[in-house]
Amino acid sequence: MTPSSNDSTCAFVLKDTSTAALAGPWHCPHDALADQKRCVFHHTAAERAELDIADEAVREHFEAALGSGDPERRAFVGATLPSLDFDHLDFDHDDQHLLDLRHACIHGDFVASYARFEEAVDLRDAKLGTLELDGGTFHDGFFCKRTTFEGDVDCDRASFSGHVAFDGATFEGPVRFDQATFGDPATFDDATFRERATFLGSAFRGRGIDVDDYTSFEGATFEDVVRFDYSRFEAASFEATRFSDAVHFEEATTTAPVRFDRATFESAATFDGSTFEDDASFAAATFDGETNFRGVTFEGGGTVLHRDADFSGVHFARAVSFASGEIGAVTFEDATFDGDARFHDVLFQERASFQATTFAGEAVFDAATFDDEVTFEGATFEGPANFPGVEFEGSNNYDSASVTFDEVRFSGNANFHHAWCTSASFWEVHFEHAACFTEAKFTKHLDLKVSENGGDTVVNFTDAVLADGEIVQPDGVGIRYDLTIATLGSVGFSVESGAHRDLFQYVRFCDTTFENFDFTAHAHFLTRSDWRLHDFDDDGLAYEYAVEMTSLNVEKTYQRAKTSASTAGNVEASGKFRFKRQQFARRNYKDIARDPAEPFRTRIRNGQRVAENLFLGLTCGHGMRLYRIAAMFIFFPVVPALLYTFGGPPFRTGAGQVHSITDFISMGGIETFAANLHFSYITFLTIGYGNVVAEGNLGLVLVSMEAYASVVLGGLFIYVLIKRSEL
Repeated sequence: MTPSSNDSTCAFVLKDTSTAALAGPWHCPHDALADQKRCVFHHTAAERAELDIADEAVREHFEAALGSGDPERRAFVGATLPSLDFDHLDFDHDDQHLLDLRHACIHGDFVASYARFEEAVDLRDAKLGTLELDGGTFHDGFFCKRTTFEGDVDCDRASFSGHVAFDGATFEGPVRFDQATFGDPATFDDATFRERATFLGSAFRGRGIDVDDYTSFEGATFEDVVRFDYSRFEAASFEATRFSDAVHFEEATTTAPVRFDRATFESAATFDGSTFEDDASFAAATFDGETNFRGVTFEGGGTVLHRDADFSGVHFARAVSFASGEIGAVTFEDATFDGDARFHDVLFQERASFQATTFAGEAVFDAATFDDEVTFEGATFEGPANFPGVEFEGSNNYDSASVTFDEVRFSGNANFHHAWCTSASFWEVHFEHAACFTEAKFTKHLDLKVSENGGDTVVNFTDAVLADGEIVQPDGVGIRYDLTIATLGSVGFSVESGAHRDLFQYVRFCDTTFENFDFTAHAHFLTRSDWRLHDFDDDGLAYEYAVEMTSLNVEKTYQRAKTSASTAGNVEASGKFRFKRQQFARRNYKDIARDPAEPFRTRIRNGQRVAENLFLGLTCGHGMRLYRIAAMFIFFPVVPALLYTFGGPPFRTGAGQVHSITDFISMGGIETFAANLHFSYITFLTIGYGNVVAEGNLGLVLVSMEAYASVVLGGLFIYVLIKRSEL
C-alpha cells in the first residue's frame, strides 16, 4: 500500500504480489476524506475511530458508491468494512459490473439473505466474519478463492447461476449449503472446513470431468463432520480430499462421472442408498473408519471403456459393507480390506474384478449375484470367505469361466455352500482350512487344482452337482475330495505330471450319482484299486461326513456306477461295479440277519438272501463271470465222481470203488475212477445209458442232486449270457 499524490483521490494502491486475484497494481477509485489521503473504506477501524467515523457512516458511503451508477466505484479492493447487510436487496445494474471486495476485511457479517445479485460478487482473498446468503440468488458468480470466513457460513437455499469458487478458502465456523443450487460448476479446491459442514439436498452441476466442467472439492480438508445427504451431483471430483471426521453421502445422486481418487476418509464414511448413475471412481482412496455403501446403486455410464465403479488400490482399514447394492462393471483390483468386507445380497450386473485383492477380515458374499464374469485371481482371504447361496451366472462365452479363483489363497474357511455356478476355475488354489461346496451346483464346467492345503483339509462336495470339468491332483500332495451324495457328470480326474497314485483313494464316493461319468478314461486308476470306489484315505481326519459308509450306501454307489457305465456301453466297468454291488448287498443282508432288533421273519428272509447272493457270487459272479459258470458246468461232475470212487459203501456204484492211493494209481484204480467219472457226467447231463448205477444210499441221493445241479448251472449259464448282452 502506497499513498497517492492526488489530494482528491484515495491514495490506496494494492500491488500485485503473489496473488492471482489481481493482474497488476490496483488504484482506489474512491475520493479521499477531507484532510486525508485515503477514502473512508481504506482507513482501518482504529483509524476511523480516531476520526470519529461511525460504522453507520461507512455503510452510507458504501451504499452511495453502489448507487452512484459508476461501475468503477463498485470496487472496494483491500477495504476495511463493518458488517454489510444486503437483505432482500435487488442488486441489478445495466453495466453488469461486479461487486469487487477482493482483499477486503469485513469486521462482522456479510448478509445477503433473499437478495438478488445480477452481478458477480468477488470476495477473493478477503476476510469475513459470518456469511449469510440464505435464500439469496446470484446470477453471475460468487468468488471466494483464498477467502477466510471466521464465523458461520449460512447459504441454505441459495441459488448460484454463475461460477462459484471457494478454492483455498478457510471456513473457521460451521458451514451450511443445505438445499443450495449451483447452476454452474462450483469449486472448493484446497478449501479447509474447520467445523461441521452440511450440503443437505444441494444440487451441483457439471458436464464432465474430461471437459474440465465439474464441481470440485479436490484437495479440500474437512476437519469435522460433513454431510452431503440427498444432494444431487452432475460431474464432480473429490480427488485427494481429506475427511478427518465422519462423512455422509446418504441417498445422494450423481448423474455424471464422480471421482474420489486418493481421497482420505479418516473416520466413518456412509454412502447408504446413494445412486451413481454414471462412472464413480475411488481409486487409491483410503477409508480408515467404518464404511457403508449399503443399498448403493452403481449404474455407470454408457461407454464400455471405463469401469462403472473403480475401487482399485483402495484401502479399507475397518469394516465395509456394500450389502443389498446394485453394481455395474466394477474393479477392486489390488484393494485391501483390513476389516470385514460385506457384499451380502449384492447384484453385480456386469463384469467384476477382485484380482489381487486382500481380505484380512471376513469376506461375506452370501446371496450375491454375479450376472457377468467375475475374477478373484491372485486374491488372498486371510479370514473366513463366505459365498453361500451366491449365483455366478457368468457369460455365454464357453472359453471363459463365470468365476475365476485361480491362485487364490484361502487362509480361513472357504464356504461355497449352495452356490450356483455356470462355470468356474479354481486353478492352483490354496485351502488352508475347510473348503465347503455342499449343495453347490456347477452346471457347465469346473476346473479345480488345489496346489496345497492345510494337511487335514477335505474339499467338501457333499450333495453338490458337478456337470463337467477337470479335477487335478498336484504331484506329491494328496488332496481329499468328499463326493458324498453328490452328482458327478463328465468330470475328469487326473494327477499332475502323470505320477502313479491310487487316485480314487483320495475321493470319497458314497451314495454318489454318476451321470455321463467316463469310467473308461479312468480305467488305469480303477484297475490299480481293483475297481473299488468306496475306499477313502481318511486316516487321522477330524472330519464329519454327511452319510456313513454303510454297506447299504456303498451298494447304492456301485449300483449307480454300474447303471452309468452300462448306459455309456462300458462293459468292463459295468461288470466290475455289478459284482461290487452284489458283494455289499450280501453284507447288508448279513447285517440285517444278525440284528436282534429286526423281526424274526425279516432276519430269516435276509439270511436266505445271503445264501443266494453267496451262491451266485461263487458260481457265476452274479451274472458277470461267464468263464466261471462255464468252468463250474464243465468240472462240477468231477466232485461226485471222487465221492463215488473214494466215498465208501454209502456212495458205491456199479463201477466199483478204490480204497487207497496205491490202488488208485494202479491200472485198475484208474479204470475205476474213469468209469465213475463217466457215470457222473452222463448223470449230470441226464443221458443215463444205464450200464452203471448207484448202489449206496448217499450215492442215490447224489445222483439226484447232480441232475438238479445240471439244470441250475445250465440256467445260470444262460443267465450270464443274457446279463452280458444287456451291457
